[in-house]
Amino acid sequence: MKHALWMVAILAVAPLGRAVAQDMLPVLPQNDVLPVSLEDILSRRDKIDRIDVVVDMGLRQDNPHWEMSATEKPIFLSRLANMPEKPLPIDSVWPQVKAPEPQYHGLTVLMRTFDGRRFAPLHVFAGKVEAPNSVVLVPDYGRNLEYWLFGTARVRRDQMLGATVLPVLTFDECRLLGQKIVYTTPRQCLLPDNNILLDTGSIPDVTAARVTTFDQCLLHGRALIYTFPRRCLTTGGRVFTEPPRVYENSQISATEARETFMDTRPMGVSAAGLLRNGISGTVATSASTPIGQ
Repeated sequence: MKHALWMVAILAVAPLGRAVAQDMLPVLPQNDVLPVSLEDILSRRDKIDRIDVVVDMGLRQDNPHWEMSATEKPIFLSRLANMPEKPLPIDSVWPQVKAPEPQYHGLTVLMRTFDGRRFAPLHVFAGKVEAPNSVVLVPDYGRNLEYWLFGTARVRRDQMLGATVLPVLTFDECRLLGQKIVYTTPRQCLLPDNNILLDTGSIPDVTAARVTTFDQCLLHGRALIYTFPRRCLTTGGRVFTEPPRVYENSQISATEARETFMDTRPMGVSAAGLLRNGISGTVATSASTPIGQ
């Protein structure tokens, strides 16, 4: 009888003993989530082994993602340590521009140390770098870090995604995204939709920033460039190319068509000269792609 009572007591205490033992066991490195703050990240910057970037498109495991290269990791940490302290001129413009892709909700940055410990994820979106629970760690003025992170993608498809989901309003934003640069005067950055951003050093106003097509640029642009096809320049350096058009008026004569749709003025004023001289208006230039050569 006493033996049976002892057995019951041991069985009753055993689960409690196992729970206490489990609490005393050290946490495995891969399960130890490090707190995320600028101080914690920068104090362990030499121990960070891997940084992954995930684009939040609402697709869960199918979200685009990539691993940051060994060259870009120290650049990312340096950027994080030296974020701009004051708003940039573009910060008064982009919040008033419609988001190109409503499904896009920012970038998640995942960091892991050499011993397998992970930081809590960083979220970079709409001018803020946030920790979990929407705690703002530091402002991302100009969204420069967000644009630059897209430029770290190794696959061209993912780099082009940045130009699709973010409003690209200036040459510097296009450059940060990793898009192709043409070293003319002024420099040109080529977007996936065949439009161009010129390095004019100017910031668009809200009206110019909301321009998304060639026809809108005709109303609110700065200059019309007579290449073939024609191109329209806005404040800030965005250049829109005229799309193909089909005219179905069978009554129009060949002479009327030439007078209506062709410019007969002498050619020779280049787009590069227009920008160097700071001239606004209508110019004629020989057809070329990219412009300004």
